[in-house]
Amino acid sequence: MELKVGEKSWVLSDDERPALTAWLTINRACNLRCVWCYAKMMGYNKHTMTLAVAQAAINMMKDLGLKSVILIGGEPTVHPYFFEIIRMVREAGLEAYLVTNAIRVADNNFLKRTLDAGVTSITVSFKAANREMFKRDTGADFFNESVQAVRNIVESGVNHVVNITACENLMTHFDEMIETIKSTGTDKFSIDTGKPIFLNGQSCADGMANPREIADFFMSVYPKLERSGLRFSVKVAIPFCLFPRDFVDKMIADGNILTGCQMVSARSLIIDPLGRILPCNHVCDHFIGEIGKDFKTAEEFRSFRRSPAMLDFYQTVSGHPDGLCSECAYWGMCGAGCKLYWMHYGASDMIGDFNGNMKYEGGDVEDKKTAQM
Repeated sequence: MELKVGEKSWVLSDDERPALTAWLTINRACNLRCVWCYAKMMGYNKHTMTLAVAQAAINMMKDLGLKSVILIGGEPTVHPYFFEIIRMVREAGLEAYLVTNAIRVADNNFLKRTLDAGVTSITVSFKAANREMFKRDTGADFFNESVQAVRNIVESGVNHVVNITACENLMTHFDEMIETIKSTGTDKFSIDTGKPIFLNGQSCADGMANPREIADFFMSVYPKLERSGLRFSVKVAIPFCLFPRDFVDKMIADGNILTGCQMVSARSLIIDPLGRILPCNHVCDHFIGEIGKDFKTAEEFRSFRRSPAMLDFYQTVSGHPDGLCSECAYWGMCGAGCKLYWMHYGASDMIGDFNGNMKYEGGDVEDKKTAQM
């Protein structure tokens, strides 16, 4: 599939498209108040997935031939029917993966119940390097619990990874963060860039660094990660051209870089607490379909994904955001990064010259912030 500037480009058939990744966003409630989190934009509202909606979503995922479901929030462990939903996933023959701040699994009994219910993999969203940072960035005093939780997870033997989001505050304490994570006994680590959040037509990047700062940060910490002894991955959601070319090539050769946008590739199925399909959890209120209203069965969902409105949406978001992208040899892997960054910042902050310098001379994207979905 060859993309051209200005051309709507999402033309893959179901057979050609990568397998769907399923995300079940079972609530927006959380026991933390992280500055950068998309749940904040929803006001940590009371929307909690009912068992009926969960069952309908899980049934559809099974009938679509999916193999696993990622449970996410908010904070999924505070859902009143958390264990029941895990069991529903497992009874459908699907793997149950969990993304969590892990505060509740500081209690080993809670962790045991979680694993007994059927969770087979845990991603821990780790928040801070020390207690004061934790309180400042999350509004809660659970630093010791977060450290103990990871230790419990490591001791349990369950498959896991500890992930951090490269927010502004973390960047200044990264060395301490690495030592804190290593002290838990884990050797599995990932770092991501976070993403802007969109709600009511407005964008927000509270607590997040700009793309240039993120690129500089990744270049400065990569050697430290190599020396850390951790098995690590770097999730890059900014354009490759913000890095020097040799650095990009090294990350690729090392196999430590993760890229790609599920919204652009149309390979995600994200269901919010009300049973609505979201293109991305960071686009909090822009749902594009609803279980029980737009489709009930897997076959109806497949037909829905082929509808003119859906084709137009995915074709639009998968195109080159700027003319320079069409000339880039890394397009297939980079994809210009997260399109939400482009909508929040504009081309002048997003395009570099592969030498650590900005290179925007006017392309196809208007050079100003925009939040049009």
